[in-house]
Amino acid sequence: MSDQKIGAAKGLLKHITTKASISDDKSRDSAFEDQTALTLTAVSDLHLMFDVDDPYQLPVPDAADLVLLAGDIADKCKTKYLDWILNATAGKPVAYTLGNHELYGSRRDKVARECRAAFAGSHVHFLLNESVVINGIRIAATDLWTDFQLHGKGPQAMREAEHQMNDYKKIRVQVRDGYGHRYRKLRATDTLGWHQEARVFIETTLNNSKEQVVLMTHHGTSRKCIRPGYSTGLLDAAYTSDLESLFERTKKPPVLCVHGHTHQHMCTRLDCGSVLYSNQRGYAHYERVPGYDPERLIQISESGTVTVDGYPSI
Repeated sequence: MSDQKIGAAKGLLKHITTKASISDDKSRDSAFEDQTALTLTAVSDLHLMFDVDDPYQLPVPDAADLVLLAGDIADKCKTKYLDWILNATAGKPVAYTLGNHELYGSRRDKVARECRAAFAGSHVHFLLNESVVINGIRIAATDLWTDFQLHGKGPQAMREAEHQMNDYKKIRVQVRDGYGHRYRKLRATDTLGWHQEARVFIETTLNNSKEQVVLMTHHGTSRKCIRPGYSTGLLDAAYTSDLESLFERTKKPPVLCVHGHTHQHMCTRLDCGSVLYSNQRGYAHYERVPGYDPERLIQISESGTVTVDGYPSI
């Protein structure tokens, strides 16, 4: 695996590329030119801390080349949860990004360091504003957070999020002042900054990738991530942003957008052509998300055609 800096990312974002071979036989029959390049499953919001008496076993289909974990696997970055990720797929490749719950009781920078150390040299690709190429498909991942602008009331949404959401009570950040380093509770301005960095990464990747792109985020990427009847008012803006206009102005919109966080199942298509998909488990014994199926397969062809099992009209 080799690292390359993304030029427009102002030196902040790493672009990790792992090359895996796919067939390049130009003489094959034209009827088979658009063969499946990558078969994957995607899950998020497993919230393993709720499986107290019976640890969750993730069923992984033999046909899957890759498992996407789109955050909120568990609260806090405990060794037992990192070990669970390492052992969950029996060595099958994994791409994993953070959710908000992984940061509870800690800091984002610290959790990211712990994840990188735990997964270094393994089959688990920890991606935070980074990408990896598997079977000729680029998997780009970020926690994303939000811009709080879903309803056009950013300042009000930021205040509401800080007042209502545990993220701003249970996550801390390190700041530096004239007295050295100190720690304080997370603020909406902090997560807005993380979101802005993620947008730079996403736009740069979509404009520069030679491969078809699968975008995995924890927070949502479209207002369609909030299903009709599930709105929480201003707090919607703490669950998703609307990045569709960003996708449309890039050279290559993502063929598939996978997200978590909303505790809603989702499989639909955006106006730019991207398939929007979410497969969230929820809180075991308390709140199960209808439609969750960890064995549902997604096929991506060499040209970027996406097929989702059970959704022939997508």
